[in-house]
Amino acid sequence: MRTKLRLLVDAQVHPEVADVLMKGGCNVLAAHGRVPSGAPDKTVFQLAAKQRRTLFTQDPDFWDDRRFPIGLGQGIIIVDAGPQETVRTVHAARLWWVILGRFLPGEYYRGLKIRACPTKLVMKFVGSGGAVEEWEYAPREDGEWMQRRRR
Repeated sequence: MRTKLRLLVDAQVHPEVADVLMKGGCNVLAAHGRVPSGAPDKTVFQLAAKQRRTLFTQDPDFWDDRRFPIGLGQGIIIVDAGPQETVRTVHAARLWWVILGRFLPGEYYRGLKIRACPTKLVMKFVGSGGAVEEWEYAPREDGEWMQRRRR
């Protein structure tokens, strides 16, 4: 059974972005008010895991596999735009939604890391052989999608 994507939206993500996600059909829970201001990243990550939600954040520290290993938690989506860059954040979130979000059920994100930029998307996961794989997706000028393996 396909499950709706359940997101924990990190406190620095603009409320307008959370609204876009909710309108897109995601089950959104805001970290604001549930995690103390200035709490360590680990606290936010643990809350997402406890709530069985994919973490949606703008904090690039979550891309660090030594601090947040791939395969732990419910998955992480990092929108690569500064907290004050609402327009870039919305564009990056839309790119993720167009490529993956609207097609993939919630359980797909478990253990997956996604970095969404306004112009490309990078996915990082443990492949079938046990090694970490990284794939990049970007729209081409002809309207098709370019896909390439990064590692």
